[in-house]
Amino acid sequence: LAAIPAHLTYVPYYNAVGMGATGFAIIFLQATAWAGMARLAAGFIHNDGKQDKPVSWLVLFVYPVAWAALDTIITAISPHSSAGSIAYSQGDNLAVLQIASVAGTPGVVFAISLLGSAAALVAWRGVGWIRGGMLACIVPSVIIAAILIFGFTRLHATATQPAQKVAVGMLAIDDFIGGRVPKT
Repeated sequence: LAAIPAHLTYVPYYNAVGMGATGFAIIFLQATAWAGMARLAAGFIHNDGKQDKPVSWLVLFVYPVAWAALDTIITAISPHSSAGSIAYSQGDNLAVLQIASVAGTPGVVFAISLLGSAAALVAWRGVGWIRGGMLACIVPSVIIAAILIFGFTRLHATATQPAQKVAVGMLAIDDFIGGRVPKT
């Protein structure tokens, strides 16, 4: 249920582009997919109902991989591509955004979800409850550090090069919003 209010922020956009009921269906499907993904991750963490049995440290990858996969699927099938991806929440975090040059928005989604997944898993049960518990702290930290080092290195490399003029063009169909999109 928590995913539905989060996805309702898309209602003005879907109404502006004339999607109406289809927009609400998309919102429902996205919220359902998010809830299913969270349930999948919780199923791995609960270890098939054996809550006293420690889980492998690898479960911390379930949520980020599932979220990145969902982002990839939505990007591939949505007429709006990656619009609405949580990767865009990192717009001011240029170092993290550099991973998009290699892995696209799913790479950014994976990176930010990995940090949250590791923190939630360790905070929920503690390091001792996880088989290979220290790996649950070390591996995500190394991955996030590598992403940040890559990002800062890439940003620094471009900052030290002389500026170049680049011609940029843009095409937008915003003039046609409101159900007046021409049929081609």
